[in-house]
Amino acid sequence: MLKGYYNFSGFVVSDWGACHSTVDAITHGMDIEMPNAKFLTAENIKEGLANKTLSMEQIDDSCRRILRSYFAVPKAMRVPGPCGGGDCIDKMVKGPEHIALARKLSAMSTVLLKNERGLLPLSRTAMAGKKILLVGPGAVVPYTGGSGSGAVSNASAVSPMAALKALPGLDVAYHDGSSPTAAAAAAKAADLAIVFGSAATGEGHDRLNLKLDGNIDEVIPAVGEAQKDTVVVLSTPGSILTD
Repeated sequence: MLKGYYNFSGFVVSDWGACHSTVDAITHGMDIEMPNAKFLTAENIKEGLANKTLSMEQIDDSCRRILRSYFAVPKAMRVPGPCGGGDCIDKMVKGPEHIALARKLSAMSTVLLKNERGLLPLSRTAMAGKKILLVGPGAVVPYTGGSGSGAVSNASAVSPMAALKALPGLDVAYHDGSSPTAAAAAAKAADLAIVFGSAATGEGHDRLNLKLDGNIDEVIPAVGEAQKDTVVVLSTPGSILTD
């Protein structure tokens, strides 16, 4: 389907450690095994050619696909390239323009789910003179990405707590939310509460459920009941239960 019907001219790469055969993998269209050759070795391929379970036509097709893609890359960027064949992330996708784009995409991907009372957006004028309570660990350590391939290197991230405290004229307090009852009491004494929640995930494992991390699922309704002016900010990698 991929190489025939859709006329895909590139090459197919396995996920890391996801290749478990030589003949079957090549016959079904895989061209490169990653992160290294365990099954698609020269010896195994030669054996397949010798016993005619593989054809030279298949091998040539894979080689053409790989080389076609290689020569499509600007010469200066080919191996060893600007990084001597090493990790090029810092030079290739971490320049100022890439960081600016990532910041823009992050802002654009924020979704407003509910704003019936018109509390949002919060303006500095509207918050001036009010006691603002931030609740949850995400207020001081923002969740910007998961682990493994889902990780986000973000040494320059500014926490919501630090960002709001940097604005003059705002009275900002914090509660870790460890006790929903205590968080609700603190929210009741404030003029505005902002609860932060997240659902951590990462490469190599699945989420165990669709809940938020920690006890934030209990904190949100407790704070919301105590303080009508409550905003909930969630950083999640996928579906969550909101009941």
